[in-house]
Amino acid sequence: MKALRASCLAFFALIFCVFTTSAIAFADSIITLNHNNLGISGNLGTITLHEVSAGDVQVTLDFTNYATQLNANKAVDFQTDIAGLGASNIFLDSLTAGGTLYNANPTSLTVGGPGGNGVIGTFQIDLSQFFAGQPNGTTGATQIVFDVKAAGITPDDFVKNNFGNIFGVHFCSGTSSGCGSPTGWAWGGPETTTSVPEPAVLPMLATALIAGAFFRRRLS
Repeated sequence: MKALRASCLAFFALIFCVFTTSAIAFADSIITLNHNNLGISGNLGTITLHEVSAGDVQVTLDFTNYATQLNANKAVDFQTDIAGLGASNIFLDSLTAGGTLYNANPTSLTVGGPGGNGVIGTFQIDLSQFFAGQPNGTTGATQIVFDVKAAGITPDDFVKNNFGNIFGVHFCSGTSSGCGSPTGWAWGGPETTTSVPEPAVLPMLATALIAGAFFRRRLS
């Protein structure tokens, strides 16, 4: 019986460690852009931070009824606690404009910094000139996907700036590939951020619960 109890305790310890490690390492952070300077109510969009692998965080910006101004200065600004980030750390994956998905040259954007202004605060990184007006004169995108790669970076390294914001986005009206008026700024910070576990973590939790019930029955 003692051997069985020891085996059960070891099993539970293993399951706990695997589950908690996976949940911490691969949980997505979703930042809601529910603040703007045009008085528009509700959420304009979301920014999802996904840890693809060690040192690689994929950023997905999704708008619903609006679009990001691709060619504007300070199109997408963000803050991290990783020193020295620059053009060699940021790679454009794709963008969706006018309902069409475009795969991008990873370096077809301008990376600068510091960015920001008196509305959204000062940011470490300023992204602009996505696709440099291409394809076909596209100036607005409803989705942008890019990767930030640096040693040890995780979604937790995206932090608030001097105004309490993690991201600031220059947006325009309409979901076509061309930007309409009015244009403005949308932003979100820690108070609009939620953490969502990866789907693969959920079956792991279910397995732990089933195994726990089984061994509990064996011990009773």
